[in-house]
Amino acid sequence: MTGHQDFAARVYGLSALGNVAINLFLIPRYGIAGAAIGTTIAVVATNIALVVIAKRTLGINTSFRWIGG
Repeated sequence: MTGHQDFAARVYGLSALGNVAINLFLIPRYGIAGAAIGTTIAVVATNIALVVIAKRTLGINTSFRWIGG
């Protein structure tokens, strides 16, 4: 709704590629646990990137804590 959907699309695209790359490395070594770890790393990286983008481009604090209360 803010016109910054291109940033989000890039983040999600890079996350998908990163997820595949990490899983190609971890699954042969650790099996299903490697898949879980690789996917977790990709999801966490995606969320961190989106938080940083929201803060830098929109000035929005996405913290879940109440500020001042």
